[in-house]
Amino acid sequence: MMNFQNKQYDSAMIIEFSVIEGLLWELSFEINKTEKVFVNNVSVMYDFKKEEEFQSTRIRDVIERTAVKKYLDQEFIKEFCEELYEERNPVLHGNCVCHYECKNQGVCFIQKLFVLDYLLNTIEEVYQNNLFDILDKNFDSNKINEFISLFYEKV
Repeated sequence: MMNFQNKQYDSAMIIEFSVIEGLLWELSFEINKTEKVFVNNVSVMYDFKKEEEFQSTRIRDVIERTAVKKYLDQEFIKEFCEELYEERNPVLHGNCVCHYECKNQGVCFIQKLFVLDYLLNTIEEVYQNNLFDILDKNFDSNKINEFISLFYEKV
């Protein structure tokens, strides 16, 4: 946030784009625990529509072609793949998005914060669902009742 407060928007955007991409990869790894996203390693992915493997290391391919697509809003996917991805590449490869004379740099930064918020909420939901699935598989109703009775005995 210091970069933003000091109006160093280019460096702030580098951080934002890096975090956005990192969160998308994290989401894909978590989804891979329950649905096939990757085959053996991250460079071989599974296209869930065509039901075939393909090679790629691009996050754009992960969200457009794998099961990750089912967990993301279609408008987000469209926005990311058509605009954010194209905006992200120059930033992460050493170029700037906006120049210092651009009056919209702060707005661009805040827009990316909304993307971060959306991704964090999505990841939280996927983690929560995966955790509940694990709990459901490992604890039947008898075990749950046993735990509840232990709790009430101590109260």
